[in-house]
Amino acid sequence: MRYYSVRATGPETEMNWEQMEVDWQRVGGDLRTRWSALTDEDLEGIAGKRERLLGRLREIYGLTEKGAEAELRDWERHQEPIELDRMPES
Repeated sequence: MRYYSVRATGPETEMNWEQMEVDWQRVGGDLRTRWSALTDEDLEGIAGKRERLLGRLREIYGLTEKGAEAELRDWERHQEPIELDRMPES
């Protein structure tokens, strides 16, 4: 599990995908732990963009839009949230 920054969106928190783009090399490894069919080329093409990741999950795993969203939300919920100014050292 990695630590990623989050932002509040009402009663829930949401992954900060702008920060994910910056740290994409590490994030890619975490994603491949969950979705092993993602290739290096997939991750390069996704480049930290949430919508691209959702599209690729739909294509590879045959998920519906709602199914891919649910899978990704579940992965996001299992990441350890921290504030941007308190990112742990690599």
